[in-house]
Amino acid sequence: MTAIAAIATVIAHSAPALANNASDRTIVPGVRVGAIYGLSTPAQLRRVYGRNLVMKKVYEGEGFYADGAVIFAGTPSEVRLFWRKGRQGVRRIIVPQRASRWRTRSGVKIGASIARVVQLNRTHFRVQRENDVHNCNSQWLGGRLSKNLLICFRETRNLSNAQSNRISRHKGQHTTLKIVQQVFVAKSFTVFLNKTRPPKKAADAQGAARPAAGDGSLSFAQRRCALQQNLVSPKGGAAG
Repeated sequence: MTAIAAIATVIAHSAPALANNASDRTIVPGVRVGAIYGLSTPAQLRRVYGRNLVMKKVYEGEGFYADGAVIFAGTPSEVRLFWRKGRQGVRRIIVPQRASRWRTRSGVKIGASIARVVQLNRTHFRVQRENDVHNCNSQWLGGRLSKNLLICFRETRNLSNAQSNRISRHKGQHTTLKIVQQVFVAKSFTVFLNKTRPPKKAADAQGAARPAAGDGSLSFAQRRCALQQNLVSPKGGAAG
C-alpha cells in the first residue's frame, strides 16, 4: 500500500467516528450536536450513548415541560434535547452552563466573552436584554455565526448602577460597549436542528448531512421560545 493510499484509508475509517462517536463534542448549528442529528431517533442515540441517555421531561420555560432527554447529566458534557412529534427526531438542544467541553465548529464555547463571540461573528450583534439581568443574542446581523445558534450570556462580576444604566440605554445592540465585551461571557447555547439524517458515509462525517425535504427557516416564535427557556428555570433562577 502506498503512503497516499494509507492516508486515504485512515481518513475514510476515522471520519465517520467524528459524527457517530459518543466522545464527539462538536456543535454544527442546524446539523448536529455531537452524534445528535435532527432526525436521530431514541434507538439510534441509545446505540451511541448507551445509559448516558436518560429519557425524561425537560423544562421548556414558563412552567412547561416537554418530551425530551438528557445526555451525560451533571457532567461538563451535559446536553438536554427536545424530541420532535412522536420522537421522530430532535428539534433543539440546550447546552447548559456546566457543559464546558462543547464548542461550535467556528470555535464558540461556554465561557467565551462577548468580545470573542464578536470576533468569531466578524461583526457586532443584537442582544435581547430581559429584566436587566439576562442577555441572549437575538440577531447575528449578517455575521458569520448561524441563525440556528442562540447564545445566552452572564456577568462575570457585578456592574455598578451607572454601568447597568449605560447598557440599558443601548438595549437591542450593546455589544459595541467595552464593558459588555469585558464582563459578559457565554452561559448557555440553544441549538436548533434541521431535519438532518445521521450520516451513513464518510463524506458526511464533518456535519455535512443534508436536510430532509420540507425544512423551513428558523422562525421568530422558535427563537423566542428558546430565549424564554434559557432565561427562567422552574425555581425562578437562571436555567443552566
